[in-house]
Amino acid sequence: MESNKKAFTLLEILLVVAVLAILAGIVILAVNPSRQLSSVRNAQRYLDVNTIHKAVYQYNIDTGLLPPTVSSTPIEICRTGASDCTGLIDLSVLSSSTRYLVSLPIDPMTSSANGTGYMIYKTDSGRPVVYSNLAELDYEIQAGTPHSGATPSFVCGDSISYSGESYPTVLIGSQCWLAKNLNVGSMLCAGSPDNSICNESPSDPFDANNIEKYCYYNNEIANGNGGCSTDGALYTWSEAMALPSVCQSHDTSSPCIVNNPHQGVCPSGWHIPSDADFHALELVYSTSQCDADRYDWQCSPAGTALKVGGASNMNINLPGRRRFFDNAFAQRGANSYLWASDTITNDANGIRIFGWGDSGITRGSDYRTNAFAVRCVKD
Repeated sequence: MESNKKAFTLLEILLVVAVLAILAGIVILAVNPSRQLSSVRNAQRYLDVNTIHKAVYQYNIDTGLLPPTVSSTPIEICRTGASDCTGLIDLSVLSSSTRYLVSLPIDPMTSSANGTGYMIYKTDSGRPVVYSNLAELDYEIQAGTPHSGATPSFVCGDSISYSGESYPTVLIGSQCWLAKNLNVGSMLCAGSPDNSICNESPSDPFDANNIEKYCYYNNEIANGNGGCSTDGALYTWSEAMALPSVCQSHDTSSPCIVNNPHQGVCPSGWHIPSDADFHALELVYSTSQCDADRYDWQCSPAGTALKVGGASNMNINLPGRRRFFDNAFAQRGANSYLWASDTITNDANGIRIFGWGDSGITRGSDYRTNAFAVRCVKD
């Protein structure tokens, strides 16, 4: 008997897809919608100020001058094609030939009819600084460093060099992160195998000229068992925070008190992520429950997005850890433990755990004497 069932038409399929897309958008915005939207707008501002700054910088390279309207007083930039630029900075020289810009970016929340919402000025040394006057969530978003020098300012997405190693960076939401684990310092021995190039015992107090790290299976140069050159290094909490080892067991007095942001062993201008930094990172990709004060696994699918191969390009790998109680390495390929700067108890600190096959992220704590990986976030 011939079936009289009709197949879906193309129009019906497209309608279903459209409904699913709308529902997905509603779910994403349902998780802290105000902060989500503010983070999205801040990310756009970060891109915009750097776009404008790069155009001004290239114009300066080509002509030896800044656009003539830029002064030492911060003034809002006029829109491309505005009817009246009175009281605003006219940067039409950048877009008139489209060599530098097709048009000037506009802040997503500006109410100005002729202004972009972005400010520009020049420092005493003649360097341009562009910044957002409408940044949200208490962020400061600017491009251009107010100091003398001949090199262009850092733009997130550029690589940075630190202690002889190159680190890619990635913009996620309004935060700029190192896109690989920190690997700086001289290697300490841990358990077996024996390795003659290890330092047998850590020095104390902390020495900024002799940062000390552990490498998985005592491999400075990685092999099949992992190692610092591919996985990044593992640090006790006090070493990561650039504090003496006495801080492994207490945090109630100097020099063990930490105020965020805290540089630790990160490059200048970067810091060890706080619990709040990690939560802001998670919210960018989480579409499920993602509590700031949780003490368990949540925030799916942010774990997938932030790990190697995920959509974020954060590329969190799974370097395992070094345990203090038996001086052994464990869990490489299974978990990534990342230090946070915040204290949980007198001998434990906050961490984030990313697991193999896990779409979420665990917020927890662990003993400061254990050695975990470090990611840095821009000040």
